[in-house]
Amino acid sequence: MPVHPPELHRPAPTSRSRRRRRSGVAIVATSAVAAGMITGLTAASSQGAIPTLTSAPYGNFAEALQKSLYFYDAEKSGPARTVGVQPLEWRGDSEPTDSKVPLLANGSATGGVADTGTNLPASLISQYKSILDPNGTGTVDVSGGFHDAGDHVKFGLPQAYSAMTLGWGVYEFKDAYVKTGSYDHTMEELRWFTDYFLRSTFRDSSGKVIAFNYMVGRGGVDHTFWGAPELQDGTKYPRPATFAYAGAPASDIAAQTAAALAIEYLNTKDSDATYAATLL
Repeated sequence: MPVHPPELHRPAPTSRSRRRRRSGVAIVATSAVAAGMITGLTAASSQGAIPTLTSAPYGNFAEALQKSLYFYDAEKSGPARTVGVQPLEWRGDSEPTDSKVPLLANGSATGGVADTGTNLPASLISQYKSILDPNGTGTVDVSGGFHDAGDHVKFGLPQAYSAMTLGWGVYEFKDAYVKTGSYDHTMEELRWFTDYFLRSTFRDSSGKVIAFNYMVGRGGVDHTFWGAPELQDGTKYPRPATFAYAGAPASDIAAQTAAALAIEYLNTKDSDATYAATLL
């Protein structure tokens, strides 16, 4: 049976530079742990007698896998508590402003990244406003997804890589996830990833992607706050949305996200064909 979430404690504050260096490491490392636990168990069993989950020198891989998944719950952004996919009692909804980022053009852009609003040019916003802002609120919804470490910026590359790696592990070793009681939890985490990727992708009537959001927040702003994401004031610490579009492509992040959506298509096509078709 799955174990209960372990008590996790936020580490003592570190310098801004140290936090920047670890950016992207934590969420990627956890995907590697999850995949490694299953891969290691499978590799060990192929060498002879299948070891028990508690036998030396392998240790309790099932428990390690189960606990590693709680990292994702701790890093969830958005209304996870409200929609009932947050098992950690001490974690609540966060970043409500991500659902209504002001649809401003070239928001004080620095190095292609906006300080407020978005980095999108005014001409693109004007042409595709009905797609970017279908409800006419003057905002764009890029809520959900995951923080990547101790800060609360949502970086696209570590998220996409983590979703792809975790999904690939499920695709290759589904039976092991089921036997360790981790399958449902893992699929829940993957759905939080892919829902966010879909919400971040804006397409015209022909299906062509006109804008893809791959970052929410700014490290330079976010790293001045040390505290829980639930307590971070979005007005005091603005969370701009950074997009890839024809004039500013981001092929590495776009390709990695496409890979994450593709592997999750394979994982869901037999259980939820409608959702799988959307992913594809």
